[in-house]
Amino acid sequence: MAGLYCKLDHERGVWAAPANKPLQGGVHPIYSITDSQQAKHASINMIREFPRVGSLPWGARTLDPNSDMFRYISVRRLFDAVARYIRSTLQTVLSAPNEPPTWEYVRTAIDTYLSEIWQKGGLQGASAQDGYFVQIGSGITMSSEDVSRGLIRVKVGLAAIRPAEFIILVASQLQE
Repeated sequence: MAGLYCKLDHERGVWAAPANKPLQGGVHPIYSITDSQQAKHASINMIREFPRVGSLPWGARTLDPNSDMFRYISVRRLFDAVARYIRSTLQTVLSAPNEPPTWEYVRTAIDTYLSEIWQKGGLQGASAQDGYFVQIGSGITMSSEDVSRGLIRVKVGLAAIRPAEFIILVASQLQE
């Protein structure tokens, strides 16, 4: 499975689900799973064998039954990748003053990254505005007290499942 994830990450992006993609290298399940057995354990992503197709991961859900936002592995992985990028971007401005030029740099960097993901199909929506948003600034994501303390905060919304239905990610950092 790890090899399939790596292949899909390279070919399509972290948002691509590994479900229904043939496993390579002669990997086969030890036990045969029927449709009725699969239905009883819908939250388990079983590997199933199909004639003329081969072994396929059947499903792409997480084990969290209570999370509508992160029910799917591809959504969780997309958010993890975006969160890493945001943390990395914030690290580049750690010593910069907590002022509008710094905020604009952060906003532009994140916007460019998310625009690429949207253009490749990783975010939903006919327009970029339906696919994501990036907010940062005094009176937007930070109070004047936050700015004085050196706290920089960015808010990102991603439409990973449906257009204009955003799952929110907030990241912050205390400037040096």
